[in-house]
Amino acid sequence: MKHIRNSLRHLAISLVMFTMLMGSSAYATEFFINTKDGIGITDKTGIIEYTLGFPYSEFDMLLSLTSGNYVSLKFSGGYDFRESSYSFKVGPLFRIDNFELDIPVSLDTKYMETDTAMEVGRVYVNLSPSYFIKDAGVKFQVNAYYSAFYLYYDPAFNVNVPTFRTDELFRSKLDFNVRYLGDGYSIGFGYVTSLRWLSYRSFFITGDNSVYFDARFGIEF
Repeated sequence: MKHIRNSLRHLAISLVMFTMLMGSSAYATEFFINTKDGIGITDKTGIIEYTLGFPYSEFDMLLSLTSGNYVSLKFSGGYDFRESSYSFKVGPLFRIDNFELDIPVSLDTKYMETDTAMEVGRVYVNLSPSYFIKDAGVKFQVNAYYSAFYLYYDPAFNVNVPTFRTDELFRSKLDFNVRYLGDGYSIGFGYVTSLRWLSYRSFFITGDNSVYFDARFGIEF
């Protein structure tokens, strides 16, 4: 397990160093500050998109499957420095005029030194549609996350590899946001909440509700 953690940590550091080198040759970069996701810079170079920030940094690769970039396959790898957790995503991205639909499957996991059997990661199926009204410069986006599987680690076994298990609870998260895109900047607001379905009471309960603010500015090096 320690070997796996060290390998993943080295991979995260390598991705950050690589994207920083890529960013040093880029002509334009976007600086962002988000009350939910922290601060950092984001940019795109060819098929590579990246975010370098704190607490979260991410490396994305888009492979176009059709002419006109209507359908792409997106790979992502990220690291949260505050939580010491990793995130890996893969899935199709559809683009038709002003409409986008991202449908990735993601794995969030973290290394934990524990003598107690416990959950150490979770698999999510994501659905993220967005629509951009060009005349008004406004973009609407909804991110929905659903999890039915998780990674379970039991130190009682000699094999130090977590196993996948089916979750008995309905776990999901919704993130709504609207953004105004101006000339070289954008300002947005959002609301995120988690949902759980209580089968014995037949209704949803919410938790971790919060409103967040996001601002982005184009900068040049």
